[in-house]
Formats: sequence, structure tokens, C-alpha cells
Amino acid sequence: MSSEEEILRFLLDYGVRFVVVEMPDREGTKPGALLRRLVSTDRFIHRLSVPVVGSPQGTLLYHLEVFEFPEATALGKGSLKLRFPGLSPSVVEVPLGK
Repeated sequence: MSSEEEILRFLLDYGVRFVVVEMPDREGTKPGALLRRLVSTDRFIHRLSVPVVGSPQGTLLYHLEVFEFPEATALGKGSLKLRFPGLSPSVVEVPLGK
């Protein structure tokens, strides 16, 4: 996804109510940066922070941050299309709903 608007449209189309992100950003992708910026706006409510620790000494690795998107409604789309370049078929359609 290449813009905050595109991410918002996806969340609304598919009725996504909660978003979980790693903090700090460990991958450094553009969509990840856009999502992190988006969840920091007043359109999202921070609900939970879950520390992820490594063993054996319990070293803190990162946090999973849970945000609620109150604007979420019922599904706006009937299916999700997943694109897999280089595979055949390259698009798989997954039905959504009950």
C-alpha cells in the first residue's frame, strides 16, 4: 500500500477494527511506516502494549501495540483478492463473511 488513504480504505472495506503493529519498526518498509504514522492519529485509540521478550534472560525485544479503529463497520467487500506475482494463478480470491 502506498498511501495512508489506501490503508484507510482497506480498513474500512474489510471492517478491520483492531490493528497490531511492532514497535519499534523492525522491518523499515514504507507501508509499515505509513501504518505507524496513521495509528498515531486521533482516528485510532491505543488499547494495549504487549512486551515481547527473548530468552533465556528475558531481554525486551520489542512491543506489540494494539490500536482500535472506531470507524470500522461491517464488511464493505464480499471477498479479499490476494496477489501472488510469479505464481499461477497469480490472484486468489478469498470469500469473506459469515
